[in-house]
Parts: sequence; C-alpha cells; structure tokens
Amino acid sequence: MLHRYFLFFVLLKCLKGVDYFKHDKVKGMYRFLMGTVTAADTLQGGVSGPPVLLTPAVGDANVQEKWFRLLGYAAPFYTEEDPQLAGEMIWTWKRGGAPVEDNGAYPLPLVALLYPQPNLPEQQPALGSVHYPDIGYVIFRSGEQNLQHYAIYEASPLTYHAHHDEGHFSIWANGVPVTLDSGTGGYYNGDRHWYVSGAAHNVVQFDDKSGRFANGPLQSNCKEVRFSEELDYVRSRIPDANAREYERNFVFIKAGCLYKITRSDGAWFIAAINGTGQSRHITVPDLGPLRLLGEPETAEPGQPEPMGLRLEAGRIHIAMPR
Repeated sequence: MLHRYFLFFVLLKCLKGVDYFKHDKVKGMYRFLMGTVTAADTLQGGVSGPPVLLTPAVGDANVQEKWFRLLGYAAPFYTEEDPQLAGEMIWTWKRGGAPVEDNGAYPLPLVALLYPQPNLPEQQPALGSVHYPDIGYVIFRSGEQNLQHYAIYEASPLTYHAHHDEGHFSIWANGVPVTLDSGTGGYYNGDRHWYVSGAAHNVVQFDDKSGRFANGPLQSNCKEVRFSEELDYVRSRIPDANAREYERNFVFIKAGCLYKITRSDGAWFIAAINGTGQSRHITVPDLGPLRLLGEPETAEPGQPEPMGLRLEAGRIHIAMPR
C-alpha cells in the first residue's frame, strides 16, 4: 500500500498541511518493510556487485521487487520528525541497492528524481528474530553481528493472498538463498494458478481420494513461538482436510538451521542446513539431543544416541534413528 499512498501523503502535506507521515501506523508500515529484510543476498547482488538486502517473496511478492525505493523516497520526511527512523530507512535502502526505479503497474518517474537523498545520515536498525502474529510471519536471525543467516516461516490466520502456503519456509545460509518462496506470477495470465498452489511452496502435501497430491488449507494457527540465544522455535497447527490436522515445527539453531515436520500419526522428517562449523550440543523438547559439526560421536552411557547433523564440502550429512 505504501507505493500507492506515498504521493498522496506528499500532496496532503504540501497542499493541505496535513502530515500523515507522522502517524504511528504509517511509521509502522515503514518499520515492517525494514523488519522483514532478508540476509544480504550474494546472488541478487550480481557477479561484481555487493550483496543486497531483499524483501522476502512471501505471498504476492517476489525477490525482484524494488520495494526499498519507498524507504529512499520517504526518509527525507522523517529527518526532523523522527531522525532515528530516517537513518534506519537510509541504511536499509542503501544495502538494498539504493533502488529508485518504480517497477509497479503505475510508475511515477518524477518521484525517483525528486525525493531520494543519499547523503542523509544512516543508522543500522536493530535486526533480530521477530514474530508478526497478525499476518503470521515468523522471521529467524542469528543476531545483529551475523545477519547472513535468515529464515522466514509462514503460519497465517488470514487468507489475504490466497496461497496454499501454510507452513512454508524460506532460508538464506551465508547469504545464499537455499530454498525460497516462488512468490507470484502475473495476476492476469495462466501461471498464477501454479504460483498459488501447494506444489510451488515448501509445504507438506497429502494425497486426496483420487491419489493425487492436493492443495492444503489457506490458513493455519500459530500455537507457539519462542526466541532464545541458542535457538528459535515455532509450532503451528495446520488443518489439512486430507490429514485431518497436523503440526509443523520449525527450529532455527543459531549454529545452523533445522526443521521438523510432525504428522498427526507421529511420522516425522528432519533436515538440516546452514552449518557454521561451531560446536554446539542442544536438546529440543520431544526431539531429543542434537549433535552439530564438531561434537563427539559417542553417546553417553544410558542416554539416547544424538542425531548427527553436519555440513561438509557443501553436502548435508544427517544421521537419523530408524
């Protein structure tokens, strides 16, 4: 909505003296745009360019959007009203590639020429793991000193974009996009049917009565979110008609990434990525002990054998009990 409202806000302020920029909800919209930034993506930065921040392709967005242009446009209007916000907007805008071009359906080329001011002071925003319960996004980060690892998980109570993506996740490891939401295609051409389907997302699909994989529900319930220094965790309940109901759990280990899927019948699957070489021993409730790269491989007497999760030579090695 910000790309449609910006010029309206500018005209109201210039012609009527009404300043919508200072409203808390408007500030909140800009802060949300900054709060969802991905890791600095090494692929989108290009062969010779620096890594760039993106807005994640969740729902009706995609990683090619130039949404950070909106931060460059609006930052000058906050230099007196809220200088900290203005500095954070400039910092994010520059690390998003300092885009100014409008690639929307109704481009406004004069805005790109009139409003961005690259020389304004900048300030890095506080970026950590965050939960947006109203829309169902959970974002995982490894701390302000290590923003190269990032994951976003979707468990939404809304059906606002009508994608079959409940329980979907996207992950960046060391600035590399490992698994991504496909976003959306055009609204008025044939590929949109694919982009909204469960097959286009990292979700669990179950067989329907005809034996074909079916789309899941359009909304789900986020039951628990926990953030800590060692790991972050989210648990959601997904009311899939073909499975009655199942839980999906996502665990973000600060020395790596792990997700666990649990069906109602108790079946589960584990995958791990994003190893950093750090030695860490972590126990997750109902999951048992985990051993990351560098941990000794022998189990303690009387204790269950740890699952080995390590990344060597670009390959993931997982030892799972049968």
